[in-house]
Amino acid sequence: MTIPTLPDSITAMHDDDDLMNGVFSLAEQLHGKHMVATTWRDARQYAQALTMASVARNDYVVLMYDLWEAIFAVGGIDKIGSVEKDATGYPPAAVWNQEEVGKSLALLSPVEGAAALQICVRYALETCTLRLEISAIDSKENQVPIPGVLAALDGWHLDDEFDWDEDLLFSRKIKARDFPAAVTKARAEAVKLVAALLT
Repeated sequence: MTIPTLPDSITAMHDDDDLMNGVFSLAEQLHGKHMVATTWRDARQYAQALTMASVARNDYVVLMYDLWEAIFAVGGIDKIGSVEKDATGYPPAAVWNQEEVGKSLALLSPVEGAAALQICVRYALETCTLRLEISAIDSKENQVPIPGVLAALDGWHLDDEFDWDEDLLFSRKIKARDFPAAVTKARAEAVKLVAALLT
């Protein structure tokens, strides 16, 4: 898969903080059940704004699905295990709200108690950064410590940022103003992850 193209709606949000704030605000009201306008002209403009927010949100979610593939699938993740087919854990609303998408990878053979890895990519719109996140799961689907071979990866660090049972493994944050360059860097980090588990 090639590097996904940054949609115009997302580019526009990065170029205009007011637009980004407006989209975030309106994205919560996309159901359109409450009218905030009192005139027909304002109502029309409100509907247009809701449409813009909807387009931006949908563009972001589709981009995130493509981004995981562009980073991890192209990075060779299938060499170390089998990627889950169930996408129910990341519906569009969750992807938008959490700014991440992830897939579970059943490892070909357990590594230090880890039978699977939950592998996520986070693209934070407000900070315009990419970051990769990994958690380790045992055969009973309990979180376990990150295997030492991964914890030792250069440029990655362990953190309890989300207050889970065990620390997660995070790549460094990658500035994403130059989106293709950021995806290329993130892909290089995925390749390092794969290489560490192949040795």
